[in-house]
Amino acid sequence: MTRYRILALVAAAALCAAATVPITGPASAQDRYGSIVFSQEYGGGYAWGMAWSYDSRSSARNTAINECRSQGGSSCGEIAWFRNACGALVIGDNNGYGVGWAESLRDAEIIAMNECRSVNYNCYHAASRCSY
Repeated sequence: MTRYRILALVAAAALCAAATVPITGPASAQDRYGSIVFSQEYGGGYAWGMAWSYDSRSSARNTAINECRSQGGSSCGEIAWFRNACGALVIGDNNGYGVGWAESLRDAEIIAMNECRSVNYNCYHAASRCSY
């Protein structure tokens, strides 16, 4: 084989190999956001809201705030947000709560429950959703 023929074969093999390598960088799927909002009310009451699978963090937060306000929340504030992940809210006695986010729903729920139990009694699962 001539030198030019070998170079042509090497170049062709390199092009074929490059075509099978995945392109690195940002994922092609659009990011999806979620938000958890909570309002601790005077006298031990509470209100909360949750939104998931929104195109932006602000859209998810605004939706969750509106849901919280519709339940009578007077000081609804975002306590967690997540992107392409799962979020969970656990509520305990005396309007205490725990919140968590993780790649899996189960892990988010465990984190939220552990957080609630670290400062509250009688914690129960209120909501959990994934944004993807």
